[in-house]
Amino acid sequence: MFIRFSYHQQQSMVYPNYDQVGYIAKAFGYNYNNGDTLDWNAQTLGSDSMEQQLFMAANSGINFAKYEEIPVDVSPADAPPAIQHFVDAKLHSFVQDNVAKSGYTNPTPVQKHSIPTLLENRDLMSCAQTGSGKTAAFLLPIISHILTDGPGAIKGSTQVNGRRVYNPAVLVLSPTRELAIQIHKESAKFSYRTNLITAILYGGRENYREQLNRLRNGCHILIATPGRLIDVLEQGLIGLGGVRYLVLDEADRMLDMGFEPQIRKIVNNGMPPKTNRVTAMFSATFPKEIQILAQDFLKQNYVFLAVGRVGSTSDNIEQNLIWVEETQKRHTLGNILENEEMGSLVLIFVETKRSANDLSYFLSRSGLSSVPIHGDLKQYERERNLDMFKSGQCPVLVATAVAARGLDIPNVRHVINYDLPGDIDEYVHRIGRTGRCGNVGKATSFFNEKNRVLARDLLEIVKETHQVAPDWLVRIASESRSYGGGNRGGGYRGGNSGRFGGTDHRRGSGRGGFNGSMSTFNSAPSINTWNQPPSQATGGWQKSFGGGQAQGSAGGNGYGNSGFGKTRGGRGGGFNSSGNGSSSNYYGSGSRGGGTSYGGNQGFGSTQQSASTRGNHGYAGYSS
Repeated sequence: MFIRFSYHQQQSMVYPNYDQVGYIAKAFGYNYNNGDTLDWNAQTLGSDSMEQQLFMAANSGINFAKYEEIPVDVSPADAPPAIQHFVDAKLHSFVQDNVAKSGYTNPTPVQKHSIPTLLENRDLMSCAQTGSGKTAAFLLPIISHILTDGPGAIKGSTQVNGRRVYNPAVLVLSPTRELAIQIHKESAKFSYRTNLITAILYGGRENYREQLNRLRNGCHILIATPGRLIDVLEQGLIGLGGVRYLVLDEADRMLDMGFEPQIRKIVNNGMPPKTNRVTAMFSATFPKEIQILAQDFLKQNYVFLAVGRVGSTSDNIEQNLIWVEETQKRHTLGNILENEEMGSLVLIFVETKRSANDLSYFLSRSGLSSVPIHGDLKQYERERNLDMFKSGQCPVLVATAVAARGLDIPNVRHVINYDLPGDIDEYVHRIGRTGRCGNVGKATSFFNEKNRVLARDLLEIVKETHQVAPDWLVRIASESRSYGGGNRGGGYRGGNSGRFGGTDHRRGSGRGGFNGSMSTFNSAPSINTWNQPPSQATGGWQKSFGGGQAQGSAGGNGYGNSGFGKTRGGRGGGFNSSGNGSSSNYYGSGSRGGGTSYGGNQGFGSTQQSASTRGNHGYAGYSS
């Protein structure tokens, strides 16, 4: 049972209002300069309260023995050997002290391989799920390098037309504000009691002036979202000529969600060429086409690292699939939450911002302490709600997928897909928020007729984790084969290569990408009826795409005029060169301004881009 508060009690609660993003930016009053007057070998003064804020972490339930079971794939053959212990990396002593304060014992798989790679100044493309320790995997070697090199690593501030311009040595780009804040905290933690200053820039009018003021305190390491960084670059407050390390976190999402033009603009704004900097990209998945795109930013001999998902072949995430009609979802959810263990954190995913507000309000009125998080909330509201959830004061968080993307929330015991996502990789991202670091977790998903397109992929994942699938899922998955249901191996998000989020395409054996499985629909699917689930669900394949249907031999997955097609801009790749419907799970004119097509057809974005410039991969139509 959860701790219950009345709705009015919840609204009147007072929570501590501490500064999340600037607590160390002033670096205890140190003056920012070119670095040549600082004693890089001297530790700075500490603070008990600061140390408690930075290093308090809930590690209860972590079973690092699970990490030994995780498969790791590294290429090419000359990649630096992995470390087994943090001391093997010979990190700077200050960094090593902070690692110890963090309570880290042994490195995780992504850290074992990423740390030596970056210490040898090799570019890196690292494929590992959020929560696997990837932030420390790039921050530890980078901070150690800067401290070891001292003034030589820092360009410092310069004067341009009478204005001070700050030149960070490290630039970390994040797609979301929340992820940027998380990385900033980690950077502050690992650079604690050093002369390094970490600054942050992210969107939102309410924090803009404060961020600029903090920037004037110094900026050796800059964590930023692309849009806000471009804004500050155009004001001439930041220079990128001193960047030695460029990191893209959630890289596949950034390139997929239309950030690529912004990233190119940033990289081409005075930043040293890729031959003169170290570039690292981290993400949970790296499909083939994203790898090809990423090569524009990486040196040719970059290291590709794929770390298997925690729980992909073990039982640490219990998956429960429940058939629930739309009208019964709230009732079913209430029953589940009533039986939840005291102190459990529950993360609920919904499809829309309005749903997040409505469901959170409903739960609160029912006496279940809940808060929402989505893109329409003000930044301070998002941070406050996230803090309330992490602390357990409100143990239920109702989130949209975009708002929660990249967030590393420890000790989430239960993930509930109130609304299932439109593609299987998003499902994997979501359930991966529980059962992390060897913790035991649970994932419950509400399934009904509108989710039929996911049946085959869900069945595959359930079998992959050696769990028992409900009979109705097996039946639906079998029926879906008659008209080309889901397939993890094909489509835009295919190429997961089993337990990994990608395979090094340079080997020539990567699956997925736009050459994934192609489905030919010679006619619209037949209407199936079954006793379980209810027989009134007719035309399920059409409904799941908002009314879109295959159109003869020139089919495709359908550009629905309502429902899914309207909210996500259409799903599926239109027409390929042979006229068959592409099964690429690529979003069209909604999120990226253009339906991507196979073999060179043009998209619909407000900024048109010839698909021929992308070769056979058919990128087209970025939204400006």
